[in-house]
Amino acid sequence: MEKRIQSICVGPATTVIEAMKIINASVHGNPPAPEGIALVTGTHGVLLGIVTDGDIRRFLIAGGDLSAPVADAMNKTPFVVSSSLSAEDILGELLKETKRRALRSTAFNKIVVVAEDGGAHDVVTFFELWRRTDVSTRTVAIVG
Repeated sequence: MEKRIQSICVGPATTVIEAMKIINASVHGNPPAPEGIALVTGTHGVLLGIVTDGDIRRFLIAGGDLSAPVADAMNKTPFVVSSSLSAEDILGELLKETKRRALRSTAFNKIVVVAEDGGAHDVVTFFELWRRTDVSTRTVAIVG
């Protein structure tokens, strides 16, 4: 598990309000964690789901309570990729998933990376993945 995501890992019994506080404080950590997301983990760091600002908002609108366990608000089937994949392969999987779900290309702004044992490994952005790809595969266009 990458050090930067340790602060955003919560247990399923964590209350929604506590998860909100953790999400809010995540960017002020050392190192800063990805913003707007918490990883719900179980035994040995196994990823059970994720909870984002949007998940919490939808949960509250549906009548959920801030003192409820975050497991009630979490996304139990998030899009995840394996830590064994290269940045290029992850981008390919991301493209396939957006096409499969008929989503806009910017639908996944945070990508959850899991280890082979199902444990949370990292959370990366599209930009971080793109930055890791081979420079020779990039196309640059100048319009003007």
